[in-house]
Amino acid sequence: MPDLSNGNGSQDPSNRHPRKCQARKTNGDPCGRWAIEGGTVCPSHGGRAPQVKAAAERQVEQAKAVKAAATFGLPVNVEPHAALLDELHRTAGHVAWLGDLIQLIEDPGRLTQYTEAGRRPDVWVEMYQAERKHLAAVATACIKAGIEERRVEIAKQQADMLVSVLRGVLDDLGVGDRPDVPAVVARHLRAVAS
Repeated sequence: MPDLSNGNGSQDPSNRHPRKCQARKTNGDPCGRWAIEGGTVCPSHGGRAPQVKAAAERQVEQAKAVKAAATFGLPVNVEPHAALLDELHRTAGHVAWLGDLIQLIEDPGRLTQYTEAGRRPDVWVEMYQAERKHLAAVATACIKAGIEERRVEIAKQQADMLVSVLRGVLDDLGVGDRPDVPAVVARHLRAVAS
C-alpha cells in the first residue's frame, strides 16, 4: 500500500481517496471513514443532516445525468434525410447481427420458451423480429421521404461541381480546348469511379 503521509505521520489530503470523509478527528487526523454517496463527509461528521443529504442526492443525480449524456450522447444537429439513412443502416446492422447470433444456436428447441402463458419465442428471436419490423418501418419512411431520389440528386450536383472544377483548372492551364482532353479526363474519372 502506498505511503500517503506527508512526512510527519499525517496523511496529505491531496492523496486521499475522493470518497473518504473530508472531516478531521478531534486530534487533527483525517477521519478515514467513507463519505456518504455524493457527499464529502461520513454520517458521523454531518452526513445525516437533511441539508447535507439533499446536497449529496443532487450530486448523485447530476453524476447520473452526466453519465447518461456520455452514454446516450448529447443532441447533434443532423439533416433529417441523413438521420433516416443512418437509422436504416444501423438497424440493418442490428438485424444482421441478431440473425447471425440466432444461427449459432445449435439447439433449435432453445429458440422457443415455455411459460405458464404458453409457448413464446426466445428473447433473441423476439429482438430479431422486433428489429426486422423496425427495419421495414425505417425503410418505408426512407422511401416516403424520397431518400434514394435525394441521393441521386446529390450525386448529380457533385458531378456538376466536379465538371465545373475540372473545366476551370483545364482552362486556367490553357489546355481546355485541346481535342484529346475529354478522352483523358473521361479515362481518369472512370478509373476513380471503379
